[in-house]
Amino acid sequence: MTTDAGRPTETPGALEAAEIEPHPGRAALAMAAMLTLGTSWYWAYRGQNAVDWDDPNLRARVSGEAWCMDNNGIAMNFLAHPFSGSAFYAVARANHLGVATSSLYSFTTSFIWEYVIEFREKVSINDVVVTPGAGIAMGEFFHKLGLYVNGALTQTTPAASALRYATGPTVAIDRAIDDAPALAEPPPHADFALSYRFASAERHGSASLNRHELGFTGTLVSIPGYGQLGSFDRGLTNADITELSVAASHSSEGNGLDLAADTLLLGYYAQDQQATSTRRAMIGTSIAYRFLDSHAAGVSERLGALHLPGLAADVHLAAGGLSLELRARAHPDFAGVGSLAYPQWRAAFPDERPKSILLKKGYYYGLGGSGRLNAQVGWGPLALRAEAEAALYDSVEGFDRAKELVTVDVPASDRIRITRFELLLLPLPWLTLSAGIEQRRVVSKTGGFRTTSNIVERGFGVSVGF
Repeated sequence: MTTDAGRPTETPGALEAAEIEPHPGRAALAMAAMLTLGTSWYWAYRGQNAVDWDDPNLRARVSGEAWCMDNNGIAMNFLAHPFSGSAFYAVARANHLGVATSSLYSFTTSFIWEYVIEFREKVSINDVVVTPGAGIAMGEFFHKLGLYVNGALTQTTPAASALRYATGPTVAIDRAIDDAPALAEPPPHADFALSYRFASAERHGSASLNRHELGFTGTLVSIPGYGQLGSFDRGLTNADITELSVAASHSSEGNGLDLAADTLLLGYYAQDQQATSTRRAMIGTSIAYRFLDSHAAGVSERLGALHLPGLAADVHLAAGGLSLELRARAHPDFAGVGSLAYPQWRAAFPDERPKSILLKKGYYYGLGGSGRLNAQVGWGPLALRAEAEAALYDSVEGFDRAKELVTVDVPASDRIRITRFELLLLPLPWLTLSAGIEQRRVVSKTGGFRTTSNIVERGFGVSVGF
């Protein structure tokens, strides 16, 4: 809805943010309840957890001497822990706390778990960073998904209630406690899609194989007036744009999971939407997250990355049947990277002991950066999309959990480059058919050994929006 001047107004009947009472105490009690449940689990399975008990003294914990990178699996550190962080963050957001305050709640809860509850273990630096950081990127999407479903469903039937709790449990629980199911910010604008993709994957020196992929993508935007007729601009301070995608893949060589999230922290948005033309632009800073663990292309692809706050920019232009979309992201990263070159180094030095994370799990912790650039040009129902991604990581030395046992703190690095080209056909507003090619090239080094993985996939796909 817009005013006569074209400036957006809030949805009629929606509550102003100031009228929604925050519940910091209730959020703190919820965090305490989750920590209590986690502690019960931790001690109930102390036989399994005892393998990580280092029993550092208090002086070492306070001085930082007992702070390290742990040696748990990549799925635990970069998938399970981020979901925990998402729960902490989403609970705080559902209690009407702001993005910064909810982030502090998530960080504090994660820190208490690491520093107090796991007092018999060294403090995991990676968990203190990744759990709340990735929790913001994913947790905001789940929070806004709860707001969307809560606002879109007006029915009070058991089926509607079940859907509210399934898609946004933190929001649904908060509204039930308040006995006010409609108490929420205006429902965000939503774009969802389900997709299927078939691809023939080829690796240098190996036979091609067929890979199948099922995926979901979602974008939630809480900018009043977004996509509606009118012109306006405004600053963005409430994580107003958040995205999440997940894809599961399968081939004769194995399965894969690819999960990514991106949430805008701060930004500036401008829009001029007319009946025959569209101009939208956003620039700001976002925090993002990626987890990839796949053998579906015949080679191990493993990456867990927290994309720390970095540049985010989007542009969308359309007029006269022509359209142009540009998207850019650039971030400093903290990552866990599966090393393809490590087996060669290990075979050459079987008696040496490298970083315990490499020795036990075959990946390393790295610092680096990544960037993504997408461009799409459309004419009527046809469009051409080009995407490029690049990332580079170098291993972190000197923080091994068992550094007293390390004989060679061998350095590792990875250079990742991904390019995609797709031809799109949109016969209906909600249906997209695609055909394209993708190349994923990874140059992995460990010590003086180098391995290059080059995968080329050609395929087609179908996407259904809703």
